Amino acid sequence: TENEIQATARDILCDAWAALHESGVLKETGAQVLFTTHDEFVFLAPKDNIEETSRKLDAVILAASPWAQECPMALDTKIVERYEK
Repeated sequence: TENEIQATARDILCDAWAALHESGVLKETGAQVLFTTHDEFVFLAPKDNIEETSRKLDAVILAASPWAQECPMALDTKIVERYEK
């Protein structure tokens, strides 16, 4: 079960990454994907309008996998000055 869940999380992450680029939200907000760790993105974004940028990124990520719309999904978004785990 664990492998199936991890594989599904990876598929959703890949869908989200493509959707972020296709939507133009990265260019619009000035955000960049720095890297991913397992099933999470790490973004670098300008400080101005950071809350709005975060909401826009979250919306694209959550809508990126139409095949998974019946799955309960949520994001645990954290805005920090420096990467932390």
